[in-house]
Amino acid sequence: MTPDIAIVLAITALAMVLFVTEWIRYDVTAIGVAAALLVSGVLELPAVLSGLSNPATVAIACMLGLSAGLSETGALRPLSGAIAALAERSRALALLATLLVVCVASAFVNNTAIVVLFIPVLLHLAPALGEDASRLLMPMSFVSIIGGVCTLLGTSTNLIVSAVAADEGLAPLRMFEMLPVGAALAAVGLAYVWFCRRWLPARRGEDDLSGRYEMAPYIVEIEVGAAADVCGSRIDAITRIAGIPVDVLDLLRDGRAVIGGAVRPGDTLRLRAHPEDVAHILADDDYAPCAPRRWSDAELEAGAHVLVEAVIAGSDVEGRLLRTVDFFGRFGAVLLAVRRRGGLRHTALRPIRLDAGDCLLLKLPPQRLAGLRRAGLFVVSERGVPTWRAKRAPVAGLIMLGVVLAIAFEVLAPAGATMVGVLLMLLTGCLTPERLYRAIDWKIVILLAGVIPLGVAMEQTGAAQWMAAGLLSAAGGWPPVALVGLIFGLTNLLTNLISNAAAAALLTPLAVQAGLVVGVDPRPLVMAVAFGASLSFATPIGYQTNTLIYGPGQYRFGDYLRFGGPLTVLCGAVVALLVPWVWPLAER
Repeated sequence: MTPDIAIVLAITALAMVLFVTEWIRYDVTAIGVAAALLVSGVLELPAVLSGLSNPATVAIACMLGLSAGLSETGALRPLSGAIAALAERSRALALLATLLVVCVASAFVNNTAIVVLFIPVLLHLAPALGEDASRLLMPMSFVSIIGGVCTLLGTSTNLIVSAVAADEGLAPLRMFEMLPVGAALAAVGLAYVWFCRRWLPARRGEDDLSGRYEMAPYIVEIEVGAAADVCGSRIDAITRIAGIPVDVLDLLRDGRAVIGGAVRPGDTLRLRAHPEDVAHILADDDYAPCAPRRWSDAELEAGAHVLVEAVIAGSDVEGRLLRTVDFFGRFGAVLLAVRRRGGLRHTALRPIRLDAGDCLLLKLPPQRLAGLRRAGLFVVSERGVPTWRAKRAPVAGLIMLGVVLAIAFEVLAPAGATMVGVLLMLLTGCLTPERLYRAIDWKIVILLAGVIPLGVAMEQTGAAQWMAAGLLSAAGGWPPVALVGLIFGLTNLLTNLISNAAAAALLTPLAVQAGLVVGVDPRPLVMAVAFGASLSFATPIGYQTNTLIYGPGQYRFGDYLRFGGPLTVLCGAVVALLVPWVWPLAER
């Protein structure tokens, strides 16, 4: 082992620890990796900056922009409308059509965008389909992931593997090169989720958001006395009543909501507070309880407000403490409850650090919904579905079709085709520059900027070859075919611990070197990395679509392992059997 190899392995090991533990954000870790490679002298500055100019980085950023253009114009919205109409005729056929549409669409459009579109559709259709939402959302997420491995553009990990493989001297992946194995995986995956979705827990919940978030015990109305300490105060300035911390939701006067103005004696305040705190407030003679009520969305939406459920997904509030996020100042919104990791929080919300997948129950004026979207919060509830640039939908669809055909017939490389596609989206008004910048997940861009140079360092220093030799030695002389299953399993395990983009960038050079050490064509091993980095079903953090459905489906962490674990094993078997057949392990 040379000193450079030792340095690269040490940096890799430290990066793995930081990626898994998330002691610091993964994009910051990636910057640290690039800086360490430069300071240690392992790589020169141009090689350190190669991640930013890598075709995969450009193509992924542009693909997110193309998906945003389709989303903004509602180009895929007619599909969901057709499924809703079909549900009136046949529930089973409507559900099957939904899964098929999601699977096929995810092969050409970023599957996160597809899942974002269909979450509110399935939540709305669940009663009509006679199904619990918890038995619809996870199957939908899983088939979107499988659809993404059918083409080069289906998921960002395919683009990363293609670009890194090209850096290693292999031919880039072609548009439909993965389709033979991807189609088999889609057939297996669709059959599995269709027949086995009954294994998922039935969590139907209430018909409205206030019921699903169990708000009733935490909402109370009190009548204000003449000597009350809040008289003369505006409700947005009230943080305590009788010394108790509260959130004031509405000011009611003569049974009607009052917008603006100060509190008067005889007014009614609607509060969100812990039941024990309410008892302390009512011990004050200046406040009297109103008759208890069974709260519904309609009652809580007094004063031209709406209740919405919003998911943290790539928003600028991710990673911030709730006490530092001024929801009322930014969006005119009152935060009522937070659903995270299968649990509900109604009080003591300020110390919570917001994370991807957290669901927020918010009350705000409907005209402020656009602000939520601009901040990157994904609004789940039907009332929050945005307006579309419908006149531009056919144009956006044609642009996306042109990008797919240009890549399929190798007219342009993926980075070039997607860049031209984004430019056309901007010029035709399908997408605004501001929306484009919000659509790009800059943390992923920075992640690739740091991790891709690590792959370059592993190849240039011989660290990848050293690790590959150690891996093969540990495998005990397994036949080359078994290497496909081994590399798939290793990649899949790593994907469930760190970002799938990072797993793909780190393990592709290892797969290439493993093939060269054994003396076989490295391409099937590279394909094992591509499939292993995407087919992540066992945790809610292994793939972004799984994170998006976590809150709306009221799932728990173990639900993914119980339902997704067997599917992972099935997909691994398909990959191990078919990859060597489609890409023979011929001796070099």
